Amino acid sequence: MTTPTTHTLSGVRGLRASPLPDGPPGARWRVGFESDWTGAWHQLYANGRLVASAGPGVRAFVHAADSAAQQLAVAACPEGLADIDAAGALGLDGDGGGWLARPAVVRALAHWRGDALEVADEAGRVLFREPLWPANQPPWGFGHDALGGGGFGYDGSLAPGLGHGACGAGPFGFDGQLLRAEVPLTVEGRCRLRVRTVRPGHPPTDETTLTVLATPPPPPAGALSLLDYDADSDRITLAIEKG
Repeated sequence: MTTPTTHTLSGVRGLRASPLPDGPPGARWRVGFESDWTGAWHQLYANGRLVASAGPGVRAFVHAADSAAQQLAVAACPEGLADIDAAGALGLDGDGGGWLARPAVVRALAHWRGDALEVADEAGRVLFREPLWPANQPPWGFGHDALGGGGFGYDGSLAPGLGHGACGAGPFGFDGQLLRAEVPLTVEGRCRLRVRTVRPGHPPTDETTLTVLATPPPPPAGALSLLDYDADSDRITLAIEKG
């Protein structure tokens, strides 16, 4: 085969990525591949977007990764289409498996109205932001509001109530202090998230870096067969075929 008439993943195989020794660990990769298209240009896609293209005869890319989680693919195309991002047409939309990371922080009276929980990726892009205190829930302490108007240990009137929050996570008598974020992870692999609290006009504080691993579930079984049953031990032996 010489050159395809459009973007295609067929005929490209043997994709392999190996880290390069220069630079921080995992920052630069050599992405090699084999191709049946002798006269085609090739494109490298990372996480559902075009990041590089090369002419005939080139069988490797040097890829600078901005995240440990990378979905890589190489497509063949004619020269006139080498600069066109065809991720959507190729099915490389980077939507991964729909994983969710759920980091959480414990609210405290040190967090005031306007403070927010923020989750960012390694590049600093904000993936989640939500106020630590909702507008209808004042973070006032004992004796600062309508004393006796709320539940035990909390003198506002909007506490979730004993057992309705994260038991033991908040101040005495008020256990609804766990605020959980939901952050979509679009690719399989290891991701690093920066969880912090932010206050308008101030730099972020309490930043913590979390490393999470997005892994797909095992494929469903195609067939399940009973091979043996031992009545003495009450044990069965099954054969599981891949779907």
